[in-house]
Amino acid sequence: SQSRYGGNIYGEIKWLSGEKEEQPLYGRQYIWHVNDCYSFVRDWYRIERGIELPDFHRKYEFWLQGKEMYLENFMKAGFVEVDRDSLREGDGLLMHIGGSVTAHAGIYIGDNLFAHHLNGRLSSKDIYSQYYQERTTKVVRHRSLL
Repeated sequence: SQSRYGGNIYGEIKWLSGEKEEQPLYGRQYIWHVNDCYSFVRDWYRIERGIELPDFHRKYEFWLQGKEMYLENFMKAGFVEVDRDSLREGDGLLMHIGGSVTAHAGIYIGDNLFAHHLNGRLSSKDIYSQYYQERTTKVVRHRSLL
């Protein structure tokens, strides 16, 4: 059955019990704070780059309250802002989608593609199209990749 966070209740129960199965990066069901865009970013950096990122508390619908979770925490997670013209594989993309605050994140994976996990969709690779480029508020790079 579906939960109010867009995923299945089984996934939430497993998460609440402290179990989190290793999942493939792509094709994951969306479950707030379990399999959301920041969870995806954390897992991508751990799996693809061996970088452990902190797990920040994120209140559901923080974006509706004007909270800037990503902008407030990207430096604490070891990232620095870089110029958009220097975009390269492994850079983080911070975006505002469907609102005025930066409430979505993904990773540029090269060849004009980026990886991310939108609410209501499976985690995926998408074209870093003009739509997403116009919604990108910051491009960030982990300090260990400078």
